[in-house]
Amino acid sequence: MAVRGSACPRPQRTAGRAAERRASARGASGRVAVRSSTGPPRRGSIRGFDTGGYPIPSGIVRRMSTVPPPPGEVRRRPPRDEVRRALLDAAARTFARQGIDAASLDDVAAAAGFTKGAVYSNFGSKEGLVAALVDDRVSAYLDLGLAAVADTDATLPERARMLGDRLTAATDEQHDWHLLFLELWQRAVRTGRTDGPFGERRRELHAAVAAAVAAHAEEAGAELPLPAGSLATLLLALSNGLAIERLVDPAAVPDDLMGRALALLVSGAAPADPVDPAGPDGPDHR
Repeated sequence: MAVRGSACPRPQRTAGRAAERRASARGASGRVAVRSSTGPPRRGSIRGFDTGGYPIPSGIVRRMSTVPPPPGEVRRRPPRDEVRRALLDAAARTFARQGIDAASLDDVAAAAGFTKGAVYSNFGSKEGLVAALVDDRVSAYLDLGLAAVADTDATLPERARMLGDRLTAATDEQHDWHLLFLELWQRAVRTGRTDGPFGERRRELHAAVAAAVAAHAEEAGAELPLPAGSLATLLLALSNGLAIERLVDPAAVPDDLMGRALALLVSGAAPADPVDPAGPDGPDHR
């Protein structure tokens, strides 16, 4: 007697339906046709693709989860100067935190949100990046100093005080740069080399400061107590030294200390002797 409801044929029918589904999924080429899925992702599928119920390894799902931008949306490539600026800022942070030798270009690129190739395309090498960073920060400090003393109606000590106050504020704003400066200074002392980018930028900065001191003294009609080059050396030594002391012990260097120190430095500048029109240097001398 045949038993009704026997389960024997069912596997054959199930296998048949599965075979039909697989066959219908194959095109003329014999490849599995990928069908678009409009519903939410389900097990055995990834967004935008129906895998026919077959499980997908999670690593593949993660790799394929980045989808292109919607139609009509164009991803903007950042301008080169923006990339360069971001890399310089990231280099300052990374070098200050890890040290120049310990930090890698991969670290700098990751901090800026770019690949290492962006560093090479903009600076060529790690030393090129360091040189560009030194040039960038020295130029910024020079511009800052010149802007701070741009008030030609002020006396020479007043200009020096304004310069010191602005440099103190910059010390607090540019903490990373001062750490980098110390490391570059140590490098120069250890190696005895003064012909690298750091030494060259320091000499250029010294010459620019000396020229600015002489020009401001002339505008103020004052005679400097020391040659402009010597005053530039003292000014740089004071500003760098006080900046380092403030980083170590902020309470020991009040906000107005650098300004008062620089004002005292140039307070010995005496008014220049007036020129006698009939004297040898006067316009009436025949």
